Amino acid sequence: MNKLQAACMILPITVASAAQAAPIGSDWPVIASVRDGDCALQITGNGKIFLIAATGLKPEQTGRYQIASGDMRPIDWNVRVTNDGRAVRYYLPFRWGQAGERIDGGVVDVVVTAPGCALNASFPWKRIIRVID
Repeated sequence: MNKLQAACMILPITVASAAQAAPIGSDWPVIASVRDGDCALQITGNGKIFLIAATGLKPEQTGRYQIASGDMRPIDWNVRVTNDGRAVRYYLPFRWGQAGERIDGGVVDVVVTAPGCALNASFPWKRIIRVID
């Protein structure tokens, strides 16, 4: 077997394994979660970055993520639901006040809608400087 044949055999296995791997942040602490029937919304975070994961959605449909925090212009994303009924996005809260004044915290409101599902959750955030010893 030559190197090209070996690569052609290994590549599909590697791609399939990567496609099934859990997203980065799925092991972070749960910040907020809500369930409605088969649909669920779980938000995990590490203090700076948040993973917003909806599950139980109808496969291969288009869903919608709406995110608002204080007076920021709301985010409105169309998302494609995967074959296994998941839609996952990362979010980094960041706001500026009037005239460039920094705002170091607030509440993030998340609404996820898809055919057959309507989920909403909120979570507080605060900008912190993490010190590593």
